[in-house]
Amino acid sequence: MLCPNTEEATASKAMRTPIKPTPEMIENHNVSHIPFRDWCVYCVRGQAKSCGHFVQKGKENEQIPTISMDYGFFGSEGDGGADSEHPILICKDRISKKRASIPVPSKGVQHPYPVKAVVRFLNGLGYKKVILKSDQEPSIVALGKAIKTNWDGELILEHSPKGVSKSNGEVEREVQTVQGLARTLKDHLEDKMGETLDPRSHILTWLVDYCSTLLNLFHIGSDGMSAYQRNKGKTWKVELPPFGEVVEFKRRTNSKLEARWETGVYLGVRDDTTEKIVGTKQGTFVVQSLRRKPEEDRVDKDLINNLRGVPWDPNPEAGVGLELPAPITLEPENAEVPRVPIEAYEKPIQSRRHYILRADLAKYGFSENGRAREEIRKGSSNRWSPPQPRV
Repeated sequence: MLCPNTEEATASKAMRTPIKPTPEMIENHNVSHIPFRDWCVYCVRGQAKSCGHFVQKGKENEQIPTISMDYGFFGSEGDGGADSEHPILICKDRISKKRASIPVPSKGVQHPYPVKAVVRFLNGLGYKKVILKSDQEPSIVALGKAIKTNWDGELILEHSPKGVSKSNGEVEREVQTVQGLARTLKDHLEDKMGETLDPRSHILTWLVDYCSTLLNLFHIGSDGMSAYQRNKGKTWKVELPPFGEVVEFKRRTNSKLEARWETGVYLGVRDDTTEKIVGTKQGTFVVQSLRRKPEEDRVDKDLINNLRGVPWDPNPEAGVGLELPAPITLEPENAEVPRVPIEAYEKPIQSRRHYILRADLAKYGFSENGRAREEIRKGSSNRWSPPQPRV
């Protein structure tokens, strides 16, 4: 006699299957690629994680706002050390979660742009007194002192202990977030162009700068609000095109006979004024009005590859070359995921039940041998529904 099988096991659970998005969902998601969607191949290639990352709670009630600041780098490992990596200055407000990803020409205070950019970020937060926290690297310490001198508010410098990187882990996680979104945007743009961007292309600096803006506008925290909403008290309502899309922008002219609309590449938006940043072969412009082009005209490889101007020098003089201090390399972490078109879900058309009203019969009359006249005569309803076919 066989013994019964007495083994027990927990119920198995299959991995979640990505949904099929509608064309409208794909179009809206491509503007920012936020939040992460597992049906978007660019999100998976650029931002997919192998395990969860958890945020420390309980720091939102501090009396003095803390702004964390640190350097991140974009470059390939083994390319020659720090000289081959482009520095990115990352700042994040602990209360509103607003962040800034600032491409800089160099670390420290050799160039005035980093100081101006951080001061502009602090002014946008609206605080009068803050703690600026960083590590003890000489270049970022010197930068903090210069910011304290140039900012009108009261700034307290705070440094994490040497050799303890986790003490400023909040901003280090933000570096990873910005890098992931930057990889996603670059991968999406290259797929539309059909070629790989030059690591020294000027558009990459604007791409990194735009990452923090997208996160501020569209990333929703556990409280159901974005950083922009916490900071401004309202939601963002301005419609935007995807990064790197060729658009028509309106610029000021000296004569009424000059063309007021010009072709450029969308590079970002200022969340404090809703002004858009547009790049051309002559330089970059800050404008208010944009128009999207037809779908077949939204990519111009020649224009994208020959943009002039970077955030710290948006309009270089004519004829003067402007080289990046180091190449910006943004290779997808999940490059083995193939680039395949996103399969859109076409919502089936559902036919609605049609009714014939008394007004319709009075206007168009009754058909011969029709049931409408008799049904309405018997009943008191103002409408008659034709019989539905049996399924």
